[in-house]
Amino acid sequence: MSWINEEIAETWRNEGKRYAKDVNAFVRRGMAGEQLDESELAEDARTQISTEVWEMVKQANLQGDLERLRLELPAATWPMNEHFQSAMQAVRVVGYLNTETIVFTTGTFTENGCVYTADPNGWLPFSQYTFAGCSSDGVDYALAGSEGIRIIRQPDRQLEGHELAVYRWEDIQSSIQKALPRIESLADCEHPERTLEGLIPFNDGKSVLIFSNYESTW
Repeated sequence: MSWINEEIAETWRNEGKRYAKDVNAFVRRGMAGEQLDESELAEDARTQISTEVWEMVKQANLQGDLERLRLELPAATWPMNEHFQSAMQAVRVVGYLNTETIVFTTGTFTENGCVYTADPNGWLPFSQYTFAGCSSDGVDYALAGSEGIRIIRQPDRQLEGHELAVYRWEDIQSSIQKALPRIESLADCEHPERTLEGLIPFNDGKSVLIFSNYESTW
């Protein structure tokens, strides 16, 4: 089944050429000293077909038809901007389990994130974890979820390995509350796992440095 819609692809190419020509002419006039108003530029109409084009891009990639994709739909990110803003999510690489397997997280501290592993065979989600971090040597991984933080040494693709420590949020929050009784902090969060911006296990898993949007450590 062909992924290409010839009519939309032709519109994409023609409008891209038209818009580039108008922008270049506009810039030349400005460089010549004319006082210009950006409202003179007609908007890039490719935004109106960006959803259809995005679906074609995905299908072409799935079918491995990249040479034709580049020919039929010349790359342009600007018309896709609105679609990207609604569809994309933050991705952060945590570390590498081996030469082919990575650990990464999606989402930000304002969202309920998820931890994944990925290799050439595909990716695996771990919804029980919302955030992850690793030691400076890449050996120990800290996996945070609603119950607390697990420290695992050399986890496999299933994020299982030798468990070095488990830190419960109630213990972490109690310790912070005792140290900072009058300061709003991670101890006051209903969902502390959703505030995390960094986790660094050290001292063979006996300690973990926690970064959150409350800027608290434990």
